[in-house]
Amino acid sequence: MIQSALASQYLWLALLGAVNIIVSLYYYLSIIKEMYFSLPAGRQAPASGGKQEIKIAPLTQSLLLLLAFGVIAIGVFQEPIFALAHTAAQSLF
Repeated sequence: MIQSALASQYLWLALLGAVNIIVSLYYYLSIIKEMYFSLPAGRQAPASGGKQEIKIAPLTQSLLLLLAFGVIAIGVFQEPIFALAHTAAQSLF
């Protein structure tokens, strides 16, 4: 977008786009910083400095495994899935 604005002699639009990019990068990077480097409100760092173990229920583990298998299957067997989707789309029109 900025390159197109500069090519069309719209310098003000290119500057506005660059400022918008800088503001959005600051905003989204500050969110990422808070997610990964700040402790939640009311929690203290572990005394040992190590990682805390996260307990996941067996049903949740099995569902995660099933969904991960589905994602991998879609990635490996793309052609039959796209053919099925194409056939379904053709039936709508």
